[in-house]
Amino acid sequence: MPTALMVALSVAFAQPLLISDQDRATASAQFSERQYLSWETLLQGAPRASGGQLTLCDGPGISDINALISELEGHLFYMEFEQGIQRAERTLDGMPCWQEPVEPAELGRLLFLAGLLAALADDRDLASQRFQWAKRVNRDIVWDSDFGEDHRELFDDAPLEPGTRALAVFSPTWERPAQVDGQPISAQSTVAAGPHLVQYQTPQGVWQSALLLVNGDEAVQIVLPEAYPLQLDPSKPGERRALDAMMETSDLPRSGAIFQQGPLAWMYDPEQDAWLPIRGRSPPIAQTLMIGGGGIAIAGGVTALVGRRMAVSADQARVDAGSVREWEMADEDFQRGETLLRVGLGVTATGVAAVGLGAVGMSRLSITMSPAQVQLSVKW
Repeated sequence: MPTALMVALSVAFAQPLLISDQDRATASAQFSERQYLSWETLLQGAPRASGGQLTLCDGPGISDINALISELEGHLFYMEFEQGIQRAERTLDGMPCWQEPVEPAELGRLLFLAGLLAALADDRDLASQRFQWAKRVNRDIVWDSDFGEDHRELFDDAPLEPGTRALAVFSPTWERPAQVDGQPISAQSTVAAGPHLVQYQTPQGVWQSALLLVNGDEAVQIVLPEAYPLQLDPSKPGERRALDAMMETSDLPRSGAIFQQGPLAWMYDPEQDAWLPIRGRSPPIAQTLMIGGGGIAIAGGVTALVGRRMAVSADQARVDAGSVREWEMADEDFQRGETLLRVGLGVTATGVAAVGLGAVGMSRLSITMSPAQVQLSVKW
């Protein structure tokens, strides 16, 4: 049986691990060379993506999108084009700090106004980019005739590239909403080249945003650690894909890794391409014996104590009996107390024995995990 499998089975069932002198050094080296991965640590990482670049918030949160739209409309109304385009670009730069979900129509309107301000400020290249983005966000957007026809041709000529790149946001068992450019993200979501607004809701119910810039032709994977569930089982296909995606976007190799989550741990086996549990979900046998044996011993001790007190009280009642009937009743209580005492002592002895067996089993093999490595320690 391979040494790795022997280790996995032995830890899962807390059985003594017997390794020959020749294999002992090999087994210890296998574990000491593995990379320790903690789910709790991975969850603390920042959102990241492959196939695109994510820009995160580095300033105060913004919560009123409609107020931003009204402000840009005000600059247009008062013909404050230079001020308006500066405000529009600051608004777009602050998109990663938006703290409320935005609708495609709202985002499209904001981008349309930014493009119109750029056109009125004679920045045709920037205007075309903003019009193109507005069309990508809201395919139903049309020219607003309230602003005349002077720059409509620039709007109409802005190209609209179809979304051809697959977009995936890994969220196993995570049912909270996530969206790109105001549209819910699904298994069929695609994105085009250029900037996109990614928004998602954390388990605490707070909306977070990030700006995704897509340049190449490869599929886009987004990992949002803070939106992930606090518990993950990599032996399940859907949850395993999430762990793989998190490791890939973090440049963490799966080969030679041990993934730990609380008292649970899995070891990646490249031959099977699978995460193998090395600690079961149920308590190890040795630990169960110690905990259960302790409870049994306590229950037995309480039973023995009750029986002892009953016997002592009944024995005194026999001495003080004033009739044969009273003596017989006291004697029956005495016998019951003696029986409880013997049963309690027997149960206590059984519990103590179980604790002893559990202690012996746990002393034979232990795995000590540290942020740097996993070490195998065999006690003989």
